[in-house]
Amino acid sequence: MNLTRIEDVVDAVRLHYCESLFLARALPSGKLRIVDVGSGAGFPGFPVAVFCPEFQVDLVESNHRRAVFLRDACHGIGNIRVIAERSQDLDGHYDWIISRAVRPTEVLNLKLAPKAAILMSSRQLELGAIEVLTTPWRPDHIVAMFHVKLD
Repeated sequence: MNLTRIEDVVDAVRLHYCESLFLARALPSGKLRIVDVGSGAGFPGFPVAVFCPEFQVDLVESNHRRAVFLRDACHGIGNIRVIAERSQDLDGHYDWIISRAVRPTEVLNLKLAPKAAILMSSRQLELGAIEVLTTPWRPDHIVAMFHVKLD
């Protein structure tokens, strides 16, 4: 379906799965409600949900073709729900918002959760992150953790 632009298998494993699992390890343990905004092909939310079955993960994807793919890919995984709508139209409260390949300012402005963890390039880090974790395989790829002002 060509859901990502990365075609090399080794790169796909490292950049999609490993980075998603790296983000999962940065999250606290326990029963958390997590929303993955702009889930696309399911990253980082799908690996996070599989790695942490105690989490309830909502994958939010407004693109219909991708949402259909996500529903098929997640069939039978009880802690994942696919929401096919724009994240700006969501009405819900979560413990964490996670994302990658979405502008960090857009994610933080959603105010869906008090905390956010975003996979991004270190070049994008301009907002006051409370913690920054560098991935072991690419020093320019980071997980940035934020407090979100909910008003």
